Amino acid sequence: MPQPCIQCKKDLSFDQKDQEFIASFGAPLPKRCHPCRRTAQLIWENELLLYPRKCDRSGKSILSMYPENVPFPVYDTKEWWSDTWDGKDYGRDIDFSRPFFEQWYELEKSVPHQARFVIEGNIVNSDFINYCSNVKNCYLTFDSDYNDNCYYSYTLQNDKDVVDCLKVRESELCYECIDCFKCYKCRYCQNVQNSNECVFGYNLSNCTNCFGCVNMKNAQYCWFNEQLSKEDYEKKLSQSNLTSRKSIQAWGSKFEEHKKNFPKQYMHGVNNIDCTGDYLMNSKSAIECYDGFRVEDSKYCEALFLPIKDCYECFECGEDSSRMYYSAVCGFQSYNLRFCWGVMEGCSDCDYSLNCRSIKNCFGCSNLRSSQYCILNKQYSKEEYERLHAQLIEHMKATGEWGEYFPPEYSPFAYNASNAILFSPESKETTIALGYRWDDSADTKRGTPTDIPDNLSDADEAILANVFADKDTGQQYKIIKQELEFYKKLGIPLPDKSFLERHKTRMAKRNPKKLYERMCVCANAAHNDHHESPENCKRPFQTTWNPSREKNIYCRECFAQEMV
Repeated sequence: MPQPCIQCKKDLSFDQKDQEFIASFGAPLPKRCHPCRRTAQLIWENELLLYPRKCDRSGKSILSMYPENVPFPVYDTKEWWSDTWDGKDYGRDIDFSRPFFEQWYELEKSVPHQARFVIEGNIVNSDFINYCSNVKNCYLTFDSDYNDNCYYSYTLQNDKDVVDCLKVRESELCYECIDCFKCYKCRYCQNVQNSNECVFGYNLSNCTNCFGCVNMKNAQYCWFNEQLSKEDYEKKLSQSNLTSRKSIQAWGSKFEEHKKNFPKQYMHGVNNIDCTGDYLMNSKSAIECYDGFRVEDSKYCEALFLPIKDCYECFECGEDSSRMYYSAVCGFQSYNLRFCWGVMEGCSDCDYSLNCRSIKNCFGCSNLRSSQYCILNKQYSKEEYERLHAQLIEHMKATGEWGEYFPPEYSPFAYNASNAILFSPESKETTIALGYRWDDSADTKRGTPTDIPDNLSDADEAILANVFADKDTGQQYKIIKQELEFYKKLGIPLPDKSFLERHKTRMAKRNPKKLYERMCVCANAAHNDHHESPENCKRPFQTTWNPSREKNIYCRECFAQEMV
């Protein structure tokens, strides 16, 4: 008999494999459904909002993902990574007469936190970033590594001169691109790879100089899927007026209508075996997993960096790691983590620890580095640790805490100031009803919507002194010098929306992480070996394409025949 989720009240059930998987981690069956467990992790993470504040160690002005009113000290990243302080100085004894989470939160409020989630030594001229490493001359770029001169983007890797993009890798001079790989001078493209100088493209491979094209490979000089000569293509392109925002919006509307004429593949991904979810590559037995590369024997995992194995309910984890349960932002050669957040770099056998580096055999620790056999940041011998570790688990079982994630009321972030609002957007009323905090002051500064030149030709450096307001929300934003230079170089009109709103628009162009049971509707199925007649394929699959929004969804084999 299914039990209700204790939070949203929807039915909660686990099949035999789920039960065995969870039991292998020594954890009880969760009391919350998968979406609610995911939100419990996201509420602890703020990637995109940066606040001006003081470093509590040096007193200097810094930018931080934590506002001034958090209950714990915040150190500039350089100070946090220094050897001038030790997390064990904040250690404390366990009190078995009190709930564990209360004691953990007292430690959490006392120990210093790093202002931004970055590695100080490999960040060059890039203050306005978070969740990044190895970047140079980047601005408002997040969850990204190994990039130069990139702005207003999320999840980039090995890119150069990329602006307003989402999940782009090994590309250069790209603008407003989503899920693109090895692209050059592409604009307004999605699901495009190994392509150059394409505008308004969707699901393209090895294409060059294509405009408004869908489901094409090895194409050149095509205009809305029509083959043109080089001369005719260049003439049309020169007349397209791409330096005007109104013109771009008109072309975008035409492109969206054009896309409706083409089938879509049930799942984004290649080289997968027995997988469900979306945006997976080279994976095996990854069930309801999303955005992963080399994922194996895992379930309910998302935003995975390669490789990762034997994990359950993990978010933003990976990099040669395994055996992680109900944890977020963990990995880099880590193993056997339970109920952790931000535990990275060679960590193993840790429970209920937050923002730690290179720790082993630790329980309930916060902002601790290079340590072993610690509980609540206090050092123990191996024998003492093992005895107290077992006793503490039994204590948490008795209090009903074992198996639960960190309580949301202890998070430094309100719902609308955390990643939860980006990945699971809810209204203020719904958020509060689910038991989360909402902070009306967390919204970015707003002003009266202002006009911004429609055509790039009407913008010069004087515009850099202006403060603009989003045309829909009133959120204020500026144009920086490097950004203007990029627009001039590629002939792109100035944006009339703030970065956060542009980011939300890009996120909305990817399918929600929800699976539907559907069948292939391809009517020309005779070319596939598994068909006996040229009737609709009807091969069943699970897909993120909502039946009420997209009707023309094909299986992988049928879709491969549609690519021209």
